[in-house]
Amino acid sequence: MNNLEDLAPWAESFINSLSPKEQKALYRKVALALRKQNQKRLSKQENPDGTKWEPRKKRIDKTNERKEGKVAKQKKMMLGLRKAKHMKVQANNNGATVGYTGSISRIAKAHHYGLSERDKVMGNSIKYPERQLLGVSEIDERVLFEVVFGYLNMR
Repeated sequence: MNNLEDLAPWAESFINSLSPKEQKALYRKVALALRKQNQKRLSKQENPDGTKWEPRKKRIDKTNERKEGKVAKQKKMMLGLRKAKHMKVQANNNGATVGYTGSISRIAKAHHYGLSERDKVMGNSIKYPERQLLGVSEIDERVLFEVVFGYLNMR
């Protein structure tokens, strides 16, 4: 199986044969595996396609001096966004989701899609480069297949 789409008809019939409680348990395992893969990718500072993120820009204030705040000193970006308490997993017998909620979702959305936000300290608008935080890569597809196949072997 080279593609997740090849797996879909087989997986759909298998999932439909499960009870709602078993479906929810399977979807939760799949979502947890997907969250783990996305956390690893955030740690490596990569998009789902394997390309590296654009590095953080140096902040300069109105007097043309470099700002060295707490965030600017960190070498890696989005360290907090990869934590399980922010990257939420929800599952029911219809499917599962991995994503962000609350004020963290606004920050994640700005970085994921490369949107602009108003800087609270400087008061100017900042355009963030696109850094895809969530997604499914080829490696993720293999992991998801292994989770579903492993669940089948346990039954």
